[in-house]
Amino acid sequence: QKKEEKTKVDLAMEMIREDRKNGILPQWYGGDALYGRAWKMTTFIEEECRACFVMDTTKDQLIYLNDPSDKRRKPVTIEHYYKQIALTKQKIVRYQSNKKAYAHIVPVYTKDTKQDKQPRARLLIISKGLSKGSKVKFSLSNFTLKEKTAGQLVYMQRARFNVEQYFREANQTAGMGDYQVRGYQAWHH
Repeated sequence: QKKEEKTKVDLAMEMIREDRKNGILPQWYGGDALYGRAWKMTTFIEEECRACFVMDTTKDQLIYLNDPSDKRRKPVTIEHYYKQIALTKQKIVRYQSNKKAYAHIVPVYTKDTKQDKQPRARLLIISKGLSKGSKVKFSLSNFTLKEKTAGQLVYMQRARFNVEQYFREANQTAGMGDYQVRGYQAWHH
């Protein structure tokens, strides 16, 4: 019997369904740009799970600065928008006890031309830590500025770093990168 091929996004959605079935309901979902750019994933979280997310995206992601229902409005890339703002002149927010970052958060719209009948309101979160080597991060969220502060949004955007660091360390120690770990027994082994 041939095994069904599944994408990383499909596997992630399966894991989220399983978690939710078992009562695990996180405050938000986060992911790198692979998941953040996946219309299927963000729609699943928003519509099926009725949950919120802060997902990374890439600078070539198209956004609308105003509601794109007016066909004359054209999208711009996040990179184009980013070049128009001076991030280091933006607000500095405290996002974890002693950590700070420059942050620019603005409401935008996204629209998957093949899937979305209506544009989706999002927050574009652009941040950069204050340290010299800190990289600029781009994320989209379905939270609103009434629901979360700038500091909370930047914290959620940057919280994934610790998880990735733990996986890197586990991979080096136990060779976990060679296995797909999806259940307790696998983690235990």
